[in-house]
Amino acid sequence: MRTKTIAWLLAAATPWCLSERAAAQGTAFTYQGRLNVGGAAANGSYDLQFGLFTTNQSGLPVAPLVTNAAVSVNNGLFTTTLDFGSGVFGATNFWLEIGVRPNGGGAFVTLAPRPALTPVPLAIAAESANNLPGLTVRQNANGAPNLIGGSSNNFVTIGIVGATIGGGGAVSYNGTQYTNKVTGSFGTVGGGSGNSASAFSTVSGGNGNTATGGYATVGGGNGNFAGDGDATVGGGADNSASLNDSTCLQPSEFTSDRRNKESVSLVIGTLRAFAS
Repeated sequence: MRTKTIAWLLAAATPWCLSERAAAQGTAFTYQGRLNVGGAAANGSYDLQFGLFTTNQSGLPVAPLVTNAAVSVNNGLFTTTLDFGSGVFGATNFWLEIGVRPNGGGAFVTLAPRPALTPVPLAIAAESANNLPGLTVRQNANGAPNLIGGSSNNFVTIGIVGATIGGGGAVSYNGTQYTNKVTGSFGTVGGGSGNSASAFSTVSGGNGNTATGGYATVGGGNGNFAGDGDATVGGGADNSASLNDSTCLQPSEFTSDRRNKESVSLVIGTLRAFAS
């Protein structure tokens, strides 16, 4: 009995789009690999069967099996299309279980180990009217896709949902790399450069601003930090609101010292609490 083994050229699938309408986005992607039979590169026509799993061994498939018949293999190389349908890829890791047989007959031989799918096929590129680059939509099983606009440096943390990056960032602007990022579900960065937002927090724009701690907001400016629940910095430079429900409004009129700015935000937050 001949032993069938497989060696993967790509650790991740390469996404591509299948459309029923010009503006529709498909769920299919291509998968490329190398098939060896008896230690030598395979040639000919083979049937391939793919199962999608959330574990690298055992378990049950999370989508119907995809069977592609008569896949052409040339000097060991093959390319085939996989489509597990919508709402499958989400905030988890995935592995492919692959079976192979000569075209037209016999039982599928299951190959081991299962190759892992990296996040690449999870990022289905959104189409615009002119197929403009700079916009990516990551679908997930929650029905809360992540939207990433702007530079290819921008990113949202794998596993979160409902995140938005409107744009901004740069691969190289005056020789410097800028990255906008969202690290928690439903966080938002509107644009700018070097900005970061955590879960349910918002940075509208500017440069080097951070909103963390849940429901925190930085309106813009440079180097501002809103670091606790419901904290807000309207703008300016190097301002900080790091106490719960605190607000920092134009603190540069009071002082340039960060600690005193936090004291101002504490007073405002305290007055707000007292008034309520």
